[in-house]
Amino acid sequence: MREAREGFDQALASFVFSDPSLPVYSNVTGKRISAGAEARALCGKQLVSTVQWVAVEESLLADGFDRLFEAGPGTVLSGLMRALRPDQRCLPAGTLEAIVTGGFRGIGNAIVQEFLREGATVHSLSRNPADNQAALEALARESGGSLHWRAVDVTKEEEITRAVDAIAAEGVDILGNNAGITRDGLIFRMPAPCSSRGA
Repeated sequence: MREAREGFDQALASFVFSDPSLPVYSNVTGKRISAGAEARALCGKQLVSTVQWVAVEESLLADGFDRLFEAGPGTVLSGLMRALRPDQRCLPAGTLEAIVTGGFRGIGNAIVQEFLREGATVHSLSRNPADNQAALEALARESGGSLHWRAVDVTKEEEITRAVDAIAAEGVDILGNNAGITRDGLIFRMPAPCSSRGA
């Protein structure tokens, strides 16, 4: 990266960086940038420096910011803020959209919970709401994600197609299919040999 930095610095030399009109913080120093020339110099250093996110977050808090948002998917920086200051909320501003079938219990429910912890927008499709629906909604509020449950019978193709098409029209990043339909019932009740039927 040091070789790349030389060419990068040369390319940046032809650009004028204005002084920031709003607060801008460097992930090289963890401090607020006061001048355009400083910002340009820090761009080159960023290629070869360790990211100082915790220092940035400490500077934000020291400067009195109390409403923090994380841009982009995921909640890595929100998690760092929780570790640094558990009482300070940092909400994700860019979230993943996920459709999860069978999210009302078992593995599907655990996947819904994990996506919500990451601040995702989760569309949970199942015949019944989850037993822990209130807890899931509280988790969504706490993490900055959102939960949308739809009553869908996944054994009916037209229902699942209609629901997925309606959600996908807005854009979906992840599809988690956890709704199993068993033809034979529980495995210990299946006739032997079960392998003859493709199980």
